[in-house]
Amino acid sequence: MTLRIFTATAAALAAIAAMALAAPLTVTAQSFRPEAGQPVAVNDAEIKSFAAAVVEVKRVTDSYLPMLAGARTTEEKDRVENAAFAEIKEVVASEGFTVSRFNQILSLASASPDLVDQIRLHLPQ
Repeated sequence: MTLRIFTATAAALAAIAAMALAAPLTVTAQSFRPEAGQPVAVNDAEIKSFAAAVVEVKRVTDSYLPMLAGARTTEEKDRVENAAFAEIKEVVASEGFTVSRFNQILSLASASPDLVDQIRLHLPQ
């Protein structure tokens, strides 16, 4: 289960980063939908923090995906996934988000070119 969440997040991040950077998309992300009852508005401060978090989460996923691919046992895969997820949680929290809110904004961005454009303004060039 964690592997699917981790790889779905990695794929979604790659898609958002590719859209935001206007690079060719090499990873297909799943469609994400915001959960019912959760706030869907994203303010300017969240957009700026989200952009910073995306850069760092992508860095973390990029560093762990090769280790995950090279893991030979279930235990080794679990260890890599847990380490990656713990680091992602730290990165997301350092930008003021819960994992749930980060994923919600990620979902909104995957469906909104306007939101991606706003995020792009805050990504490093």
